[in-house]
Amino acid sequence: DMVTQLGGLSGNAAAEAPIQTYTVQQASTLRSSPTGGSVVRALPTGLRLYPTGKREGTWWEVMDDNDNIGWVQNERLAPGT
Repeated sequence: DMVTQLGGLSGNAAAEAPIQTYTVQQASTLRSSPTGGSVVRALPTGLRLYPTGKREGTWWEVMDDNDNIGWVQNERLAPGT
């Protein structure tokens, strides 16, 4: 409460937290489901993605800047800056 009263954070600290981003390091595809889902779109090297928090093995569910959501293998990603 003290931090909120001092104006450091709003009442919803989770919404204020920075979102982790990842960058595509090797051209890949965004898929509708892990291991064999249909292709949602191509992922060029350098594209920024946002993890949703869902994971299945080496597959992570992510969202791009256009709100496309799908799955990509995590070894093709690197932490963004």
